[in-house]
Amino acid sequence: PAYPEYPKLRLGTQLDAIYERLYRDGYGIRKPGISDALPKVLVVFDPRCSWSNHFWQTSQLLTEQIDFIWFPVCVSSDYSTAQAAAMLASDYCGIHPEAFRFTQADRDHVWENARIFRKAGGTSVPLGIFKTQDGRYIPLFGDNTASEIRSKIELS
Repeated sequence: PAYPEYPKLRLGTQLDAIYERLYRDGYGIRKPGISDALPKVLVVFDPRCSWSNHFWQTSQLLTEQIDFIWFPVCVSSDYSTAQAAAMLASDYCGIHPEAFRFTQADRDHVWENARIFRKAGGTSVPLGIFKTQDGRYIPLFGDNTASEIRSKIELS
């Protein structure tokens, strides 16, 4: 079953717990030099997931308006863990694990992100979460367009 207002979101997914725990205890990466004043969207993703890649491509249209913080998890294969660990080790998305050295600690960070996500009811990626100024949590999905994301975050 899903939330009536968000049919793509499985009932029981705790957006607040995912957002707050990842922001506090997770291991994310973001575009270098991004302004802290921009609205934040936390994104849980698997580097091997085509919808996560689609979300990444869409986010590139909004990088001057939104601070996307990316939290890699392993959903599809162990290669996802290696890719995600390499991304964390490099501080930004978009590399292949063969091109960058990463440590067991980097791999452990990926699994910690996944633990936080799953413990709060997260089941599918990508999942972006925006926290409004009045404390509501708005989910964003891999098939959202840049226009839909702007609208949900209430950017003009």
